[in-house]
Amino acid sequence: CQGFKDAGVKVLAMTFDAASQKRLVQSCNSVGFRPKLIAYPLGVGNEKQFLGNSNLANTYVPLNTFAWMASSTPAEKYWQASVQRFNPGFVSGDAAGLGWTAGALLVAASAQLTDKPTTQQFLDGLYSLKATTLGGLSAPLTYKKGGTPRIKYCLFAAIANADASGWATPVSKPACTD
Repeated sequence: CQGFKDAGVKVLAMTFDAASQKRLVQSCNSVGFRPKLIAYPLGVGNEKQFLGNSNLANTYVPLNTFAWMASSTPAEKYWQASVQRFNPGFVSGDAAGLGWTAGALLVAASAQLTDKPTTQQFLDGLYSLKATTLGGLSAPLTYKKGGTPRIKYCLFAAIANADASGWATPVSKPACTD
């Protein structure tokens, strides 16, 4: 941390687990180094491992799929209701959101399957998806027969609140580039 401070680092991206993130920021605070923080979403992992340490306040967490703690869109509300119904008390995180989004993609691609589904029917279901966001769970997805899928690079986000006891700003509308 002293080396980061001496080098004039302004932003520190942490691409490791939450326990290590806590140790790093505690060490940095001990030398008076308080940069803006970015945390790898899977490193946040279990929210209980990440939240609760004021040294991680205002940490920005970029996400490739919806913010798992959000509930502003119908798809996010459905996710929250499903967690409460089927696994109350579940401590969520980005890995769970990624899995949920993958499941939503399977459901969307399987919409036209018959009683005797085939691989081709499933692929045709994927090819029928044009800029679908799965109700706001993902970046716009388009699959082309015989081609590379067209997926914009988009980031949803979460920002820890001022004392890192929860989430101040889940971002439900992603920023995308071509």
